[in-house]
Parts: sequence; structure tokens; C-alpha cells
Amino acid sequence: MAEQKVEVDPVVRSRLGERTLADLRRNLWAIDCQSCGRAFGRFRTPVLGVRDHGDTATVALHHRRCLPSPWVDAPEVSLAGEPMLSWRASVALLPGDRLLFLVNPSCESAMLLPDGDGWRVGTLELFMRLGLVTDPLDRSEEALLVPGLNAALHPDRLSVHLRAPAGLPSHSWHCLTNPLSPVMPRLQSRDRLLVGVTTALRVGSGIRDYELLTAMADQQIAFGMAELLRAP
Repeated sequence: MAEQKVEVDPVVRSRLGERTLADLRRNLWAIDCQSCGRAFGRFRTPVLGVRDHGDTATVALHHRRCLPSPWVDAPEVSLAGEPMLSWRASVALLPGDRLLFLVNPSCESAMLLPDGDGWRVGTLELFMRLGLVTDPLDRSEEALLVPGLNAALHPDRLSVHLRAPAGLPSHSWHCLTNPLSPVMPRLQSRDRLLVGVTTALRVGSGIRDYELLTAMADQQIAFGMAELLRAP
């Protein structure tokens, strides 16, 4: 996966290390500043900011002028989510005529988990704890079903909701649907929908087939099966 250009303070670089920074560059996408909520623009390089919660850490992209300190100790983790965080979703057609609702739920932010004396990117692991898996090919639809994961086909959009246990934020995403799209007859004839969660792809920007298949082979997408309902 391509690495994005990000400014890194020497303190952040020394605490995270080059391997974790390289992984972050492959999993962060500069859309909106996570301090002011405004777009980065085409020619502005985002700055990496870290909030250290002790047993986890949150990394996010900011404008340079919006980030007073690159590393902040913040013992309490907000359970309300990140209100300025961008997500992107689209529908793809996999080999074997299987539809995939693909979503990047966290474009400008990543969760770090402890890894020995350092940190590793663990955003996808949070979804795997809810029942999603990175090796779906040899599993039946029934085995891929995730409690709390459901989808609804509306006249103008396809929506997916992932309900999390008490105390954790739930997730809702959607993408617009085109009545003339060749995927619509398939959606209308299915009662289940495969959902893929990834931060390694810029979803909605015309992902090539080989990029999607590479991310799957590298286990950079977590999958779950949702019951698909028809909304009025």
C-alpha cells in the first residue's frame, strides 16, 4: 500500500519508531483536520498528533497550526467517538459475484495498542473483537454472521449499522445507490451482505481490483456478514 506524506515531530518519531510510523502512513488519509474540522487541502501536509491513554493511544492528523503539542498524555478515553472523523464507503463486486460493502471507518485517525516496548496500529483489531475476521474465504455465510451487524437497502442508499457492546461506540455508515447501477439487481435479490472494514484503502476513490485483492491477501480487511433488510 502507498504511504501518505505526514509530518512527524522528533518526539513522536522516537516513541513510535519507524516501523509503526510506516504502518500509520499506510493507514491514515488526510481529509479533515481532527482539531478544527476543516479540510487539509491539496497542498498541505498534515502533522501527526498522539494522545497517550496509557494502555492505548490515539493518533490523528492535524493542521500544523492546530496542534499545540504533538504528544499529549490523556488518561481518559472518550467513548463518544471522534466527531470530526471522516469515513468513506462504497459497494464493490468481488470474484464469484459476491457483493461487498467496503468502508474505511477512520480516515484521519488510528488506534495504537501496546506491542512489547512499543506500539502497533490496532484499529482493525477493535472491529475483530466485535466478531469480524480477516480470513473469510473458507467460511460459510452463517459462520461470517456478526451479532449486531445489519444492513438496509433504501431507495437512495445502502446503510450498515454495527452495534457495539455497552460502553463502546456503535458505528453507522452508508453509501448512495444508483438505480441504474448493475449492482442494484444483485442487492435487491440478496438477503445478506458481506461487509468489509479497512483503513488501508482510500475507499470511494476508484480502488483498483488488484489493490482490493492485495489488501485482502495481506489481511488488511476485516469481514463480517450482515442481514440485509429492505427499507421502505
